Amino acid sequence: MEIDSFTVTSADCNRKIILIDKKKKYLKGTYALQYIQWGESQNVHMGDTCAARGTDEREWYDLTYYQRPDILLPKIQQYRLISFLNPDNLYPASSLLGIYDVDKAKAKALCGILNSSVSIMSRISYARILGNEGNIQLDVYLAQMMLTPDIRKASSSLILKIEKAFNRMIERKVLAFLSARRLREMNYRQKGKEHELELLSNECELDMDDRHELDDAVLELIGLNNRKERKEYLDKIYRYLGEFFEWTRQKEEKAILNKAANSRRGKTQPIDIAKQIMSEIEEKEQKWLKTYESNFLDSSKPFDTYDVPLAGIPEVFNDLFTSTGVKFNQGRKKSTEVATRNEQQSKLLYEAAKWGIRGLVRIPYQEDECENVLNSYSRFMRQREDRIWQLIEERTKDEDIQQKIYDALIMMLTKHT
Repeated sequence: MEIDSFTVTSADCNRKIILIDKKKKYLKGTYALQYIQWGESQNVHMGDTCAARGTDEREWYDLTYYQRPDILLPKIQQYRLISFLNPDNLYPASSLLGIYDVDKAKAKALCGILNSSVSIMSRISYARILGNEGNIQLDVYLAQMMLTPDIRKASSSLILKIEKAFNRMIERKVLAFLSARRLREMNYRQKGKEHELELLSNECELDMDDRHELDDAVLELIGLNNRKERKEYLDKIYRYLGEFFEWTRQKEEKAILNKAANSRRGKTQPIDIAKQIMSEIEEKEQKWLKTYESNFLDSSKPFDTYDVPLAGIPEVFNDLFTSTGVKFNQGRKKSTEVATRNEQQSKLLYEAAKWGIRGLVRIPYQEDECENVLNSYSRFMRQREDRIWQLIEERTKDEDIQQKIYDALIMMLTKHT
């Protein structure tokens, strides 16, 4: 956490580990041997990892033979996404990913590429999102899939260009992708210290000239040889990253406010959270308020009207007496059948009923029109479903509460329909 540069040295670290490569017979009279013996008395050396490490040539506590990485990437990051050089050959902890066996002549350029805005976009695309605090986690398998510009295809002049830009970045501290002023805005306003915000820097990584220089060289490596075209692409990249991190911060601030409200009021009721989400949808995401008849059904084309039971779980069926239809089950023995003209009508009626469309429901007469409505309506409802769960998960991780919020929200949306 204390690293704020694009290189890491032993002077940057506030913790140390001791690495011992000697056998116990050479450690007589040392505290190291006493500590090792204490560990063995606790059966530490019997654990799978430690036991597998011990051989005739190497003791179970010997970590010195492990390879040291040339470049390091933190697995979990938030607003400062760094890859840093490891010139002191430091040993990485498990929270870091290492890049090994890098050509020494290209290590600095590769680290520069990994710090470029192009690679940052790739990183946030492949990493897992953790909770609502804006953290992302780049696990090993995700890092192996992550796309980065290929330094092996860079000319010597382009490598020098990347190194030159990255050398400038090394000379300064790493900034976040949101400014210090923006990151502290909510906290300062809550404490009535708005006037102090002006004292904080409004610059972020996206504002730095050396980053612009690096990104320009990386785009050239990708194959964009026209400087004007590179500038247009960079403007789009910076706009996207600015919006992404601003959205991330807003999401985090919302989670902070929700936690604060919960601690003041006690446990928030699911219905209250559902109302909050419904208000947000009505205000900002009205596209999810589309209705079956108004937005998907073409009333100018012929249709049949079916009287759909208000209760019952829908199920498409075929039998000897009714060629096709939808059955609405209410318990083990009670059900109501609605016969339809063809299989496509049954599928659409089932889909509409599944999402709460009950009573008198109009279904297209023609099979091809039925299929078109079914495809567009079911696709929309799946997308809406995904978005609803996303909004719910932003507010709570409790699965029981999530389901109650969902049920209440679906009732609200169905009434709106």
